[in-house]
Formats: sequence, C-alpha cells, structure tokens
Amino acid sequence: MMPVSGPGPARLRPTVLRRLHPAVVLAGACAAAAALLVAPWPLVAVLCALTGGLLARAGWGRRHVTRLLKPWLPVALLVLAVHLLTTTSAAPLGHPSLQGAQNGTVAVARLACLLGGLALVQGQLGIDALLAGWSWLLWPLDGKIVPVQDLSLVLTVAVGTAPRVMDEGRRLLQAQRLRRGRRGGLLGRSRDRLWVAAPLLEELARRTETLSLTLRARHAPAGRPAGPGKGQLLLLMVWVAALVAGVVVAGGGA
Repeated sequence: MMPVSGPGPARLRPTVLRRLHPAVVLAGACAAAAALLVAPWPLVAVLCALTGGLLARAGWGRRHVTRLLKPWLPVALLVLAVHLLTTTSAAPLGHPSLQGAQNGTVAVARLACLLGGLALVQGQLGIDALLAGWSWLLWPLDGKIVPVQDLSLVLTVAVGTAPRVMDEGRRLLQAQRLRRGRRGGLLGRSRDRLWVAAPLLEELARRTETLSLTLRARHAPAGRPAGPGKGQLLLLMVWVAALVAGVVVAGGGA
C-alpha cells in the first residue's frame, strides 16, 4: 500500500462540547457559521479566537492546524487578491487599497474559522452523536422533506466513503507524479488531476455495487430520539442571542 502524506484526522481531547447534547452542538455551530458569514470584523475576530482556543484545548497544535489549512492557501490568496483589487469604495477598480486588504483579510479569517469549526465539531462528535443530533433537529420534517429514518444510512455511507475515495485519489496522484518525475509543471499537474477523475468515478461505482446489504437495513430507532435538557436549550438560546447581538452591535460600530 502506497502511503500518502496528508493532515488526516487528529485525535481530539474531550472538551466542553462533549458534555452537551449533539443537537445543541450542531445547532450552535450552524448559528455561529451563519453569523460568521455576515459578521463584521470584531465579531469575526472573537469567533476566530474562540475556535482557536477550543482547538488548542482539544489538542490540535499549530503544526496540525497549518497542515489542515495549507491546501486552502491558493483559495485564500485568490480571495485576498480579489478584495484587494475590487474594493471600489476605497480605490478605482484594479487599484489596490488598504481597505481592500482589510476586507480580504476578514474574508480569509471567515474561511479559516469555518474550516476550524468544522474540524472541531467533526472531532468532538462521532457518527452516533451526529446521527442523534441531526435526527432530533430534523424530526419535525420527517416524512415531509427529510427522511429522518434513513439518515443513519446516509451519514454512514457519506462519512465512510468520502475519506477512502480521497485517500485513493491521493495515491493515484502520487503514483502518477512518481512516473512523471519532476517534469510537467503546472500543466502536468492539471492533467494528472483530470486523469484521476475517471478512476475515482469507477471506484465510487464499484463501492456502490458492493455496498453491504446490512447498511440498507440500518435505520434510526423508531420514535424521536432523546433531546437536550431545558438547561442546554436555554444555553443554546443565550448563544444564539449573543451572536445576533454581536452582529448588530459590531455592525453598528464598524
């Protein structure tokens, strides 16, 4: 088996999030992500500091976080360049400006905070916790919009298949680069990625055909799963209210 270097999932130590009901964690994370997309820079800075503190508390060091964010560096540079050159309120189109640099930095901080929060929630909640949380949150829509009874099957296949397919893609890319050597440059790397698409689609089709029948019989238990207590629901309401207030207050002062 050809080893592939990558950030991979880190073993996170339990944090305060483990003590909360999964539905509270998921709802709070979704509220924070929504606020992050529209929040001005003071609230973005607070959310970034909070996410970084929780990741540090969970055991993610600076090296692993850097490896996690490294694949997103081209996207970050593109976002920064676009804001730098297209902030027409500070300079004509195509001319860099300090305000554009500030806007680009905030946009990159939003992206980094979203990725860090996603990694944090993924590391703190296992598949069973994710299933319990989403099942409780989506239960009012069961049978109308979302088939909650089939949610366990969807999560199991998605969580179990996606990482393996990504690892297979990395192995195929590494094998192609070893065959090509140092030749090819940017155009060669682009051709390699296009070449990998067909084998990956074939791998997905093969996994679909050989999917165990036992997975198809795996459903969530009948009835609505146990929900969070009143104290945790109150905590969630306070968290959402704080986010809304932060958006309003920081937006008014920005």
